[in-house]
Amino acid sequence: MDECGFVVDDEPRCHGYAWLYGRDDRSVGGANHVVVTTDGSTWTRFALPH
Repeated sequence: MDECGFVVDDEPRCHGYAWLYGRDDRSVGGANHVVVTTDGSTWTRFALPH
């Protein structure tokens, strides 16, 4: 077993996080939400304070 702990398509993969900031209306201004994933396929959305 590799140090990451799992293999996908015969390639070692490491656990980690990814996040994206965005704005619902895509207007100019700061982000009003962030989405976070640990696996790249399921995402959780968090609203940011105004």
